[in-house]
Amino acid sequence: MILFFGSRDDSCIETAVAAADDAGVAYRLVDQLVYEHDDLWIDVGSAGIEARIRLAGEHLDLGDISAVYARPLRIGTSAHATAFLEAMTAWLDATAAFVVNRPLAMRSNGSKPYQSQMIAAAGFDVPDTLVT
Repeated sequence: MILFFGSRDDSCIETAVAAADDAGVAYRLVDQLVYEHDDLWIDVGSAGIEARIRLAGEHLDLGDISAVYARPLRIGTSAHATAFLEAMTAWLDATAAFVVNRPLAMRSNGSKPYQSQMIAAAGFDVPDTLVT
C-alpha cells in the first residue's frame, strides 16, 4: 500500500493520487489540510518501530505501507498540527518503506546556495549565481 503525505490541493499529490486511482493501486492520503482530526502513534522499542495512524476514523498500521510519496508542508500552527508533523517526519526518516522525498534527504532544498555547491561537488556545471 502507498501512503501519500501532503496537501490534497497540491498538484503533485493530486496527480499521484489520480495515477494510483487509475492503476487500481491501494493507497491512503494523509491530507495536511484536514489532519487536525487525525492522530499518529509511534512506538520505538526493541522490536523496531511500530506506528499507527487514525485517518478519518480508520486505523492504519504504518507497517503495512510499502512506499510513501511525501510532500509535507508546514500547514497549521496548533500544537496538534505541529506534533503530528514532527512525528510523521520522524517516521518518514526512520521507516524501512521506500520514501520519495525523505525529509533528511530534502534538507538541502532549503538553501539554494548550498544546493548549488552540492551539485557542483557532484561534477555538474553550475552557472554563475548572484545571491543578494
